[in-house]
Amino acid sequence: TWFEAPLPDWDLTGYRTLTRAVDIPVIPSGNWIQDLSLFEETLKTGAWNTTRTDATILGGITPAQKAVSLSAEAGMKCELMSWGYTLPSAANLHLMLGCGHCSYYEQP
Repeated sequence: TWFEAPLPDWDLTGYRTLTRAVDIPVIPSGNWIQDLSLFEETLKTGAWNTTRTDATILGGITPAQKAVSLSAEAGMKCELMSWGYTLPSAANLHLMLGCGHCSYYEQP
């Protein structure tokens, strides 16, 4: 059980308040943090319990792998998702299966 995307990803203050107020994990949509440096900054805020991204949103497999590693260093899992076609889905799934810091993979 988790609370998925209750606020826009950029509302870090709102997320931090919510994360501290509930006893279940709070996870962002993962669609709006499109820059690795911004992703890294969000980890410092304590806004989420788990991170989420998509290699096609974050700029490719290498930045997405770095996001997974940064999340792990912060003590969080990074859940991967893919709303793309076959190749982006395969890339995200491959990353998820190879990293060891993900529990779920979302694909419609």
